[in-house]
Amino acid sequence: MMCVTNAPLCRRVTLRHCLALVGLTTLLPVCDVTTWWLALTSLPLNVWNTYLGYQFYKDSDSKSARKLFRFSLLYLPVLMLMIMFHMKPRTEQEEIVVQVT
Repeated sequence: MMCVTNAPLCRRVTLRHCLALVGLTTLLPVCDVTTWWLALTSLPLNVWNTYLGYQFYKDSDSKSARKLFRFSLLYLPVLMLMIMFHMKPRTEQEEIVVQVT
């Protein structure tokens, strides 16, 4: 609905979210949730997603919107699988905390 009521805002929010996903996938290893390989292996996906987001921001036509939407259908599940694959195992201390709570 935002693209109908306020198209420039829609373009800005889309690009902002694409950039936020790059930051979040880089922040996961910093927060010790995943290994640093996630930041490296997700980089091509993140760059392509951000590029498509920028194309939509710049052109804002149905072709660029369709490309970004179709890629996001692939991007998000693949990113989630990559996060699960690169997840750090829990330590014994974390296991004790989980069992107590």
